[in-house]
Amino acid sequence: MSPKTAPAPKSSADAVAALRAKHVMALPGPMYAKPINIVEGKMQFLYDDAGREYLDGFAGVATVSIGHSHPHFVAKLKAQIDKLQHNPPLYLHPSVGNFARRLATMAKLANPDMEVCFFTNSGSEANETAAFIAKTYTGRHEFVAVQRSYHGRTLLTTALTGQQNWRNQAPFPSGVSFTPTDYAYRFDGTPEQSTKAAIRGLEQTLKTSSSGGKVAAFIAETIMGVGGSITPGKEYFGAAADLVHKYGGLFICDEVQAGVGRTGEHYFGIQHWGPSPTSSSWPRAWPTATRSAP
Repeated sequence: MSPKTAPAPKSSADAVAALRAKHVMALPGPMYAKPINIVEGKMQFLYDDAGREYLDGFAGVATVSIGHSHPHFVAKLKAQIDKLQHNPPLYLHPSVGNFARRLATMAKLANPDMEVCFFTNSGSEANETAAFIAKTYTGRHEFVAVQRSYHGRTLLTTALTGQQNWRNQAPFPSGVSFTPTDYAYRFDGTPEQSTKAAIRGLEQTLKTSSSGGKVAAFIAETIMGVGGSITPGKEYFGAAADLVHKYGGLFICDEVQAGVGRTGEHYFGIQHWGPSPTSSSWPRAWPTATRSAP
């Protein structure tokens, strides 16, 4: 049957699920035994094929930070597409530098020395780029990541992820060691003791699991998302950053889950703790990697 005479696909959830199962790799597959067939979104609400309304508390796996079909942004996007849809970095366009300057201004809230942005398509690519920059800048290739962490689905970011159920692409790039999580809820002691134990664990990891502490960077989420909304103690990141800098490494702050105002009080999650990251990967709604100027 030619495409011109092929019947239009049915829009029922069962038909959509069958078509997806046949032609889309299930990585990941839909949630629930009977997945919801979402067909429209307006601001904070989603609508299925039967017209049922849902309050969206999931935000597209934490990617929709401005709501669905926000009129202001829809108008801006349409105006840009009417004028120019794509311009590769081989040529100039005034918006790129202006946007990067605005982002660098926001990045200074986390580190006053941050000046440079690198635009990517996803949080995974942002973390991968941050790791690449750390290796290039330090001349080292080893990393320390945190148990229970999640940093992406590329080969290197999967290697940096400290959860067994997401580490399914072995063999991984070598040179990644894991340090204990400051997880007071699961710790047999006070929250302060949990933080001290996590910092001792980080120092032991630097001393014993890397090449004499010669790591390119320590990478950590400010508040773990996939790992279970784990929030370290108030002294953790200051002590961790100081320790990693002592060994000549950089601090990559993964803000993909917690950044861009998601914690409420501050624009970046790390602002709740204070230390200045050397590099920061931003949420997929702002998929960038930034670093301090040399």
